[in-house]
Amino acid sequence: FQKIIGEAGIESRPIIGGNLMRQPFLRKHYRPAEFPNADLLHDNGFYIGNNQFVTDERMDVLDDLMRKFFARQTITK
Repeated sequence: FQKIIGEAGIESRPIIGGNLMRQPFLRKHYRPAEFPNADLLHDNGFYIGNNQFVTDERMDVLDDLMRKFFARQTITK
């Protein structure tokens, strides 16, 4: 998805903090394996650019890209 929005001129960045439970100071208190969603975000999370130049038209482009991309995805449990 990041590649698709990047090709449309929409900037994105990885989530900066990541899964802090992977850090040594927290490993003695938590087991990272017990928090699989934290690793999911660590590996796949990202921010989408947001600034004073974001217009309704640009939001419509993002909305359209998201709808098309996620409509193709299948959800499994």
